[in-house]
Parts: sequence; C-alpha cells; structure tokens
Amino acid sequence: MRFFTEYPNEAHIFFEAILQPQEKLRDRIKQILEPFEKINEKIYRSVISGITLRDGITEEDAIEYFRQMQCMFNGYFSSFAYRYMTLDKQIREHEKSCGKGLIVTTLPQSLGTFFFVTLVFAIAFLLAGAPVYLAFIFGGIALATPLRRPCPS
Repeated sequence: MRFFTEYPNEAHIFFEAILQPQEKLRDRIKQILEPFEKINEKIYRSVISGITLRDGITEEDAIEYFRQMQCMFNGYFSSFAYRYMTLDKQIREHEKSCGKGLIVTTLPQSLGTFFFVTLVFAIAFLLAGAPVYLAFIFGGIALATPLRRPCPS
C-alpha cells in the first residue's frame, strides 16, 4: 500500500492494467496473477469446507460463485460510480467494503440460524416441560459450533 500512496500515477496504471487490461496483455497478466488466484482459491475452499452446500451445488459451483462475486465487486470499483474518486480513496473504499460485504452476508445467516434453532429448542422444551430459557442457551451453543464436513482430498 505504501508504494501506491507514494506513486499514485503508477498505482493508477497498475490497477487499470489489472482491472481492464488491453487485449494483447490479458494472457500475460492472467499468467502473472495465477499465484494470487491460487491463494484466493485456497481461501474459497477453506470457507466452503466449513459449510454444508445445498443439494445440487458442488464445491466447484461455489468457488465459481466466489470468483464471479469478486469480479463484479472489482468491476464496480472501476465503474462510472467511482469516476471522481482518487485511486487512493477507491482502494480504501474497496478494502473497507470487502469487510462490510462479509458482515452483511454472514450476520443475517448467523442470526437466522440462531433464531431458528432457538425456536426449535423452545418448542421441544415447552412440550417436554423443561424451562424455555434453555432454548436460548442451546441456540447460542449451536451458533458457536461450526458445521464441518470432510474436506475433499
């Protein structure tokens, strides 16, 4: 980041070349970015290994979805919406938005899971004559316990 701050013109050229390369440079840039893309894929696989995918959705489908979202997200920051923003500010906004995107995606899922599990336990405890407040404790435990499935070899 320091390089981009100290050399804003070069930073602009770099990001334009990465986000919207000339036709004759696309293959070479893709080749150079391959190690970076492998790191991204490793992260995607790590995220996916901790969840249960819906029926009909393969691990490769989920990884492709991650790639598409990343491309759309990056494309948005090189779009007309950011034309008056300095590159430095675009980069900061991009990094800040990545974190917000994760929160926006995972928070509703987590809270939804908590409330659903708590409701199921509350009904079960009500029918069993057990204290209903225990449902909130069990809901919290369920929320804190990650789903795991075997990682593909």
